[in-house]
Amino acid sequence: MWSNHTIAYEASRKVDLYYFFKYTTSRVTTLPDRISSIIFIISMPLYQSPESKKDEFTKYLQKSGAIDSLTSVLVNLYEENEKPSESTDYIQKHLSHNKPSSAIMEEHQKQLKENEALRKENKKLQKKVNEMSKVIETLKFNLNHVRAQAREAKEKQD
Repeated sequence: MWSNHTIAYEASRKVDLYYFFKYTTSRVTTLPDRISSIIFIISMPLYQSPESKKDEFTKYLQKSGAIDSLTSVLVNLYEENEKPSESTDYIQKHLSHNKPSSAIMEEHQKQLKENEALRKENKKLQKKVNEMSKVIETLKFNLNHVRAQAREAKEKQD
C-alpha cells in the first residue's frame, strides 16, 4: 500500500505546500491573486503517476541494454531444437554469456546521443522550412498585388 518512502515524500510535500501557501497568500492582497495561488497549489502533482514511473523504467532498461539482452536470449531459446527442461536455468546461463561489452555499450550510448541531436536539428530545420514557406507565400501575394497595380496603371495610361 504505502511505503515508508511514499509516506515521507507525502509528509514533506505537505510541509512544502503549507509554507508555500502561507508565504504566498500573506503577500498577495487581491482576491484573484490569492485564488490563482490556491489553484497553483492544488494543481501541483502530489505523486508521480504509475505511467511515468513505467516509462522511466522502460527507458532505463533500454539504455542499460537489458531489453536487448533479454530479447536475444529469448530468441535463442525459441530457436533451440531441443528445449531445455528448465527454461530459467537456460536464461540465467545465457544471460551471463550474452552481456554486451563496455565498448559496445559506449557505442550504443554515442549513437543514442547522436540520434537525439539529429532529431533536434531536424525539428529546427522543419521549423525553418515552415517559416520560409510563409515568407514565400507572403512574397507571392505581394508580387501578385504589385502586378495587379501595374496592370491597372497601364490600363489607365492607355
